[in-house]
Amino acid sequence: MVKVAESGIPIKELSRKYGINEQSFYRLANKLSGLELSDLKQIKELGRKIQN
Repeated sequence: MVKVAESGIPIKELSRKYGINEQSFYRLANKLSGLELSDLKQIKELGRKIQN
């Protein structure tokens, strides 16, 4: 979602598309800035392991 915003789509439009408010988008973008795709995949996998 953050990468899509970097491509030039307005934040307001993305927020509507993903069902979040703009503040949540900026909070998420700030939290994820600097993480690579491989880092995000590891976080997602750890979340799955914790739930099981």
